[in-house]
Amino acid sequence: RNIECELHYIDISDETWKARLEKRNNAILAEETTAYYIDDNLAEKFASIFEMPSKDEIDVVYQGDTNE
Repeated sequence: RNIECELHYIDISDETWKARLEKRNNAILAEETTAYYIDDNLAEKFASIFEMPSKDEIDVVYQGDTNE
C-alpha cells in the first residue's frame, strides 16, 4: 500500500518507566483519564516481551529521562 511511517523511540530508564506508569495509574484512579490501568503483572509481561529496536529500525530517538 506504500504507506510511509516513522518509528519514534523514547529511551528511558526502567525507573522512569515505572514512575511514569505509577503517575498514569494514579490519574486513572482519580478518574482524570479513561486510559487502561496497568497493574504490576501486566507491566512485567510488557517488560518481558519488549524488544528494543535496532538503530536501523529507529527514525527518531527521544531521551525521555531529561523531561518529566
